[in-house]
Amino acid sequence: MVIVRANRLYQDKLKRNFIMKEFGHSQKRFINTSSTVVHFAPDEIITTSQQVCRYAGGIGYKMNSDTANLVSKTLQQARQLITPALVYAIHPASERLADGTLILQSGISLVLPPHERDVHTRYIAAVVCTLGKALEITCRQFAKQSKFLESTFLDAAGVALLEVLSEKAYELISQKARKEKLYIGCRFAPGCAGRPMSNQTLLFNLVDGAAIGVQLNDRWIMKPSKSLSFFIRLTDHKTPFRGIYKCEICSVTDCSFRIRRAQASSPRLTLGTAAEIGMNSFK
Repeated sequence: MVIVRANRLYQDKLKRNFIMKEFGHSQKRFINTSSTVVHFAPDEIITTSQQVCRYAGGIGYKMNSDTANLVSKTLQQARQLITPALVYAIHPASERLADGTLILQSGISLVLPPHERDVHTRYIAAVVCTLGKALEITCRQFAKQSKFLESTFLDAAGVALLEVLSEKAYELISQKARKEKLYIGCRFAPGCAGRPMSNQTLLFNLVDGAAIGVQLNDRWIMKPSKSLSFFIRLTDHKTPFRGIYKCEICSVTDCSFRIRRAQASSPRLTLGTAAEIGMNSFK
């Protein structure tokens, strides 16, 4: 009951202080517990035909010439449909318990997965990414028109592009951590690696997903569906999980989509053209 009440108090306080906006990438303080929105141009989110095929048919999927042409056209269409954005907030920790529970200064608590339990944890970043609504609407339209192959590959293109966006978010948090001589672990998400889906409510109490148009339904599913949410732990000690791709610590070893980071060919983050909006932190 105490945690739920703390969540509500925090959310109310965040709304009252969601007033001032700063344009540009610079922030006055690293410890900014309010939400920061970052928008990207569609052509900054780059993936490959191989990644689209991976999400359409698994890691072993092989393209023929017809499929290659379709995937190429689908990727071009996908980039015209997406509005990439992410929002994040970084929260200082106040206490770390023996059972892996991390208590934040706001009073909210989070049970960390076993591979992320570290007494040196100083902050938790909560992140939400989205591609917007248009791509999933077009997928449904294709399906209604019995264009199932087009719908499948467009949906897979969305997943591949969303993964690139999430990697940009990870690198953005990493850059901010490095400036403060901190290190980050592997990202972990509600519903993955044994984390309960109900952690979505907690995550959305820590970051304002609505700032980029993302909402939760009563089953903790995000809308638009081409959205991702996750936590990142920041520590003042080096972590063996820094830079490890999420597939490498996933317990589902027979997953059809499992790869290593090197196979993902994700482009490095470029901050020069992204529009970042910082929102005033509360005291």
